[in-house]
Amino acid sequence: MAFVGMGIGADMTLIGKDVILLVLGPGWATAGRIFKFFGPGVGIMLIYNTHGWLHLSIGTAHRWFRWVVVEFAVTFLLFLVGIHWGPEGIAGAWTLSFWILTIPAFWYAGKEFYSSCSSGWRRIGHDPEERSCFRRRHRSAWGFGSHGCRFSLVRSFVSDCGCSPPRRDGSPLAVPRTAARYVAMA
Repeated sequence: MAFVGMGIGADMTLIGKDVILLVLGPGWATAGRIFKFFGPGVGIMLIYNTHGWLHLSIGTAHRWFRWVVVEFAVTFLLFLVGIHWGPEGIAGAWTLSFWILTIPAFWYAGKEFYSSCSSGWRRIGHDPEERSCFRRRHRSAWGFGSHGCRFSLVRSFVSDCGCSPPRRDGSPLAVPRTAARYVAMA
């Protein structure tokens, strides 16, 4: 999706004005001139918007709301700067906002996930019982273990061998959080 989006964005940047003139006619020449400023933002917009998927998949929609407030503030300030150059400046500010916010958005979206993974690794590293349980589950997930059980990876993390990671709440997102932790540890 991003690969195609980047190609379309490059095409819009280079031939956007001509496409608008061809499709809509000479009365839309100004729109064609503005259209080329939106081009570089198409591919990065497709990449940027996936940070919302991260928030939803790890159950941090409240953090996504906070990020949208930051996104609005940054985009608004860029619009204020770009308004001096008219419609082209606004289009450039919109594009620039995606390029500026992409890396911080992914960092903020994954911040809680990475901290929970690192705390899981610390717990496994310091507690011999957790290490033993992790080794049993890891071996059984791949089908070679000395304890005679051949579990799949899914059954491995769902089954309770006495040392499963604690769930924060009883929400339906508890299982995906646990799955994310085991995938990160594998």
